[in-house]
Amino acid sequence: ARRLAVLVPSTGMPGEAWTYFGDMVQGILRRAERCGEGAEIVPMERAWLPGPGPEWPRLRDFDAHLVIERDDHALIHSLFRLRRGPVVVLDSHYRDLPVIGVVDGSFEGARLAVHHLAGLGHTRIAHLSPRGPGEATHDKTRGYEAALAEAGLPLDPALVSCPPRQGETVAASAIEQAVEEFMA
Repeated sequence: ARRLAVLVPSTGMPGEAWTYFGDMVQGILRRAERCGEGAEIVPMERAWLPGPGPEWPRLRDFDAHLVIERDDHALIHSLFRLRRGPVVVLDSHYRDLPVIGVVDGSFEGARLAVHHLAGLGHTRIAHLSPRGPGEATHDKTRGYEAALAEAGLPLDPALVSCPPRQGETVAASAIEQAVEEFMA
């Protein structure tokens, strides 16, 4: 079986609280197992310091490398020099490197979801924002707002929640509380 190294920042390690990265990594590991392939999490901080870290020699043992949210040209160039198969990056753009890049369609995905709900006749559509007040507006939030405007629906601040988080982590209880408030 082929082996995939999944290089993640320590904040993306699967844990008890929900994180976007943790959920994504768990999905990758499950999919590899269903396909009969091997996948292993390699903490980025042990593989790349910047520059090769203590785990770097092990990366030669993998047939492909998946890098999650890391904008570091030196890292990507070094992975290519290993000549161990494809290098795939998630949530990063490298226009000048021959990598396979996968970024989500956050804006369009949120826009289509709201359009679908509005098309079913819903007029109160809630949104759990991945960004807190005062932070740069996230693509999903912009897609939500655009679809409301296109459907002629008002943007009701009471239907937008920004659950508290630490780093990328949002406690499941905060999400449950936001949903309860939406349903009230």
